[in-house]
Amino acid sequence: MPKTLSVIIPVYNEAAYVVRSLENVVQTCIPGWKMEIVAVNDGSTDNTLALLQDFSRQRVPLKIINSSQNMGKGSALKTGIRKATGEILIIQDADLEYDPSDYPAILGAFENKEVNVVYGSRVLGAKAYHNYSANWLFYLGGITLTKITNLLLKTTLTDQPTCYKAWRNSLSAGLLKYCRGNGFEFEVEATAYFAKHPRIAEVPIHYYPRSIGHGKKIRLPDFLKSVVTLFRCAFGKPLPQSA
Repeated sequence: MPKTLSVIIPVYNEAAYVVRSLENVVQTCIPGWKMEIVAVNDGSTDNTLALLQDFSRQRVPLKIINSSQNMGKGSALKTGIRKATGEILIIQDADLEYDPSDYPAILGAFENKEVNVVYGSRVLGAKAYHNYSANWLFYLGGITLTKITNLLLKTTLTDQPTCYKAWRNSLSAGLLKYCRGNGFEFEVEATAYFAKHPRIAEVPIHYYPRSIGHGKKIRLPDFLKSVVTLFRCAFGKPLPQSA
């Protein structure tokens, strides 16, 4: 009986990329696994929702959740997590920066029963797979946020802001209780929660960075909010009782 990987895809105004991104996901073959794709349209003002619906009708059925207004990536992720039923969940952005061909390596790390969470590290894969020269400011911000994370949470991560965060679904209920952020800061909250459930493994992944001109949405205020959230998580934010 195959196990299920739930792919959570938050989508906001990604009409230019979302179909190709979905094709990359559904074309990924993972022996012993089937895929459940949960796409959360976060109040897109372009034709993203129509493209998701067409893809679901004509190509592969999707679980589509639609929000009438933009609530933020964290909010979309929490909505998707609530709908996911797979043994393992993974976050997938709706652009083309990340390559689903890395799913087998990420899932392979879960063969170690002590591993509860796996991050796909762009840093570990940098020399082999890509370079950041097109987007060095985002690279610098990611490295800085990772160093702050390691200092405050006592982790040893190489790439905290990576999109490819995967975890056992048994952690999802506690994760949803712990994470309050509705924006990009949700991801550092998730890391703070995961850090209490050893261990987080990292595997090298491909990465194809895009610029703001190509639709990248994270900005300096998101970075600053994530840093503030890290301090709140490190000093005084308790884990939920059921964790």
